[in-house]
Amino acid sequence: MTDKEKIDWSKLMLPLDSPPPAPLKVKGIKVTLSANEVADAKALAKKRNDVNVRAGMPDSRVGKAMTSLEINEMGVLGEMAFTKTFGLELDQEYKGVRIGGHDTVDKLGRTIDVKTTRYANGQLRVLKRKIDHGVEMYALVIMHSDSNLTIKGGVHRAILFRPENIDGPNYAMNQHRLIWPPGWEQVT
Repeated sequence: MTDKEKIDWSKLMLPLDSPPPAPLKVKGIKVTLSANEVADAKALAKKRNDVNVRAGMPDSRVGKAMTSLEINEMGVLGEMAFTKTFGLELDQEYKGVRIGGHDTVDKLGRTIDVKTTRYANGQLRVLKRKIDHGVEMYALVIMHSDSNLTIKGGVHRAILFRPENIDGPNYAMNQHRLIWPPGWEQVT
């Protein structure tokens, strides 16, 4: 990327006290993962889960409908769908317990945390305690099955982390408010 192609985000970002911009109307990008990609994602999720269990991490379940392993699988499948679609790197190595942080980096160098849900109308939700975890962008992926997912869009932290988006222990944003940021051009 040349200097002329770089985007000056300071000119594009709104001050925290300004109203949010109008959302883009986006249906989403449907992604199909191969059987090998699903197997790789589940293996990475198991590795992550095993490390967390050995470290004595508390169970991260939000309810009792899913086990921690199932939550990890859903998350890694969403990350894999996102990185595959935009030609980004998914960190396949897992060295230890990670609380927060990013899942990938886009072509403009922004850190991205991919959030995945099984609910067709699910919100992008981030725990309030993760506000200082160094993530610039958040993406939402809907998981219809292990191999069929839809990327719904994303949001910059400056827009998500506003008082009007607080919902209990989370910051939450409905899908219709998500956007397609520059640098998220589909390659698959």
